[in-house]
Amino acid sequence: MAAIAVMARGHLVLASPSGFTCSLTFTTDYLNPHSWVMNHSWSLSVEEQFYLVWPILLMAAGEKRARLVAQWLIVIAPLLRVFTFYATPGLRPSITAMFHLRADALMIGSWAALESLRPDSRVLAFLRRPGVALGGALYCLLLAAVVRRLQLVQVAFGYTIEAGAACSVLLWAVENPSTLAGRVLNWAPLVRLGVVSYSLYLWQQLWLSHEVVTAAWMVPLLICGAVLCAELSYRFVELPMLRFRQSCEPGVPVTAP
Repeated sequence: MAAIAVMARGHLVLASPSGFTCSLTFTTDYLNPHSWVMNHSWSLSVEEQFYLVWPILLMAAGEKRARLVAQWLIVIAPLLRVFTFYATPGLRPSITAMFHLRADALMIGSWAALESLRPDSRVLAFLRRPGVALGGALYCLLLAAVVRRLQLVQVAFGYTIEAGAACSVLLWAVENPSTLAGRVLNWAPLVRLGVVSYSLYLWQQLWLSHEVVTAAWMVPLLICGAVLCAELSYRFVELPMLRFRQSCEPGVPVTAP
């Protein structure tokens, strides 16, 4: 936000006071700032709201009931998207961003985490099968792009299927680290990319904004710039905060495994 403020002051990018407010309060998913360099904070807003709501629900409901809540939300979220699509056409562009309309993706991951505590889970065993994981990978790589063109289908089922497919791929990869796919995913550069992924996500929008990219040849250089900023941000902002957290909560790892 500080970097964007400096660049906005120099008229290098467009940013409004309301955009800063939405981004800093994690409300971009509901209050769109209409600024390219800050629009991507919608997903961070969804993430933060999840961190605020789910732990409280999990503690209040307990493991068994929380699993049921997750299952119900997986069913309810698509229905809410369809209702929003027809009842409030003006909100259709925001359907992809709002926390309560994307809860099914979050709950699929949360349900899988809770279900993994049950060694006899047949559903989880099914999702871990190689054929199911391969189908999930093919869907994410190929079919998702086709389904996204079918607006109502994507609103009703597409987001849920994407999350389920991704969940299946991740479950299989975690269980099979010695396979070719597992070795690729554990390749040191990819692991490092995962470690700095949060910082990279923050910076990439600024480097690849339409105000900055004026020619195709610039893209590789701008990607390198985004990666460099992500590394610097991780080392000088994220790591110190993680160490501070560790000082308050001993036992919490400073870096990702």
